Amino acid sequence: MPPSEDLLIDTNPQCVGPRARSANDVASADWDEDVRHAFFGGCLGHEIRAEIARRELVRTTKAARVRELGAAFAQSTEQAREGWSTIDRCLAIHGELAALALERCVEETSLQLRRPSGVFASSALQPRRAPSLVAENEQVARSVVDRARERLVWFRAGRIGA
Repeated sequence: MPPSEDLLIDTNPQCVGPRARSANDVASADWDEDVRHAFFGGCLGHEIRAEIARRELVRTTKAARVRELGAAFAQSTEQAREGWSTIDRCLAIHGELAALALERCVEETSLQLRRPSGVFASSALQPRRAPSLVAENEQVARSVVDRARERLVWFRAGRIGA
């Protein structure tokens, strides 16, 4: 098992990644930007970061590192939740236009997941990673894509944004 320092999760709250816009911030007419920012910056990015922190929490025994990772996990989980809330609000406000934007995000991510040299193998999410970590991050990304697809089904069935 690599030491915790090799996982390269930055536990500094200002460096955990782009902050998802809160559901209250979504009132602009740029539904595409709002949905993209919420999906990529909130849902996808922060769910992966939360999973990285969770995996390392299981492996570490140092009390200070446990506190840092716990804070990173809590922050990333909250940011992912805010991302999903923002998407739901966009669907409620902008309707089918927001749904189309979310579909594009889902398709972009799905394409990257199919490419052997996709974003999860080469991005700055975690510069030094073992192939098993890339595979675990891809699994989290697939679950985010599945959740987004479920939201689209719910939206089109009238259960979101109605």
